[in-house]
Amino acid sequence: MKYPRLFTITISAWGMALLPVYAKTDNLTFNGFGSIVATNVLSSDNNASFEEYYLRGGCPCYITDYYTGGLINEDDGMSLRYESRIGLQLGVRMTDELTFTSQVVARSLTNEFTLEWAYLTYQINDEWSVQAGRKRIPLYYFSTFQDVGIAYTWVRPPQSLYGWEASNYNGLNISYAGNMGDTSIQASVYAGNETIRDAAYNSLYTDDPSIIDDSRWKNIVGFDVELTYEWLNARFIYLTSDNSATDKASGDYEFYQPFSQQRVMGLAINGDFSDWFFHLEKVRTGEKTKKTTLW
Repeated sequence: MKYPRLFTITISAWGMALLPVYAKTDNLTFNGFGSIVATNVLSSDNNASFEEYYLRGGCPCYITDYYTGGLINEDDGMSLRYESRIGLQLGVRMTDELTFTSQVVARSLTNEFTLEWAYLTYQINDEWSVQAGRKRIPLYYFSTFQDVGIAYTWVRPPQSLYGWEASNYNGLNISYAGNMGDTSIQASVYAGNETIRDAAYNSLYTDDPSIIDDSRWKNIVGFDVELTYEWLNARFIYLTSDNSATDKASGDYEFYQPFSQQRVMGLAINGDFSDWFFHLEKVRTGEKTKKTTLW
């Protein structure tokens, strides 16, 4: 669930994406990546809508990561705490067709490793594969690898688009990768569920940090299609889910009913001209009776 977050702010951020670590044997692959990021809020203009929805933190402030509840205040000064991270990935080839992939990420904000990926892949043929387990929700263009700082040109993807209460799901995914003439095609269909206990996203909307509500995305169903032709790349996504949360402040630890029905549609267009490139992304999100457009 998204809430209004319109405010004016100026920040200074410096980041360094660490070069990835890579090791491989016949049946094992190991990868590591990390980013060291310094963040500082220089100035901010408070407004009523911001104060109304962001009850924690004593603004002026800035949301560095919705998923981990990262909120930096103007009084915090320069800090490495909010966006620095390190990740480790392990791949195991069990048979010619069956592999296992796992990834954990530690963020300086939480000081602990969290399991991001843990799934099996069965390669049906050169074009089709089935995956089952825990994966990142492939919601937007950079969603599946947004922790890998070397994979994009920003310090991190903009949180106004990439900040959500749920980033992962447990379920099933069917993928296709092939070609149609000179156009390469990648597509997937997925379904699953995700429950986040003491969701850090919800901590941004409470005046009592000791009471943090749980969140649940149920009946997640989505697909994405990506086409690449020479310098042009386009990706379309669609997702629906039934979302709910607890209300612990009122003594209700059960998820509210009925669940709100979320729907997300998005289109990303990229152009790569070697020395120059562009990336555009447009998203429409909201309940079936209420839509919000994000750039």
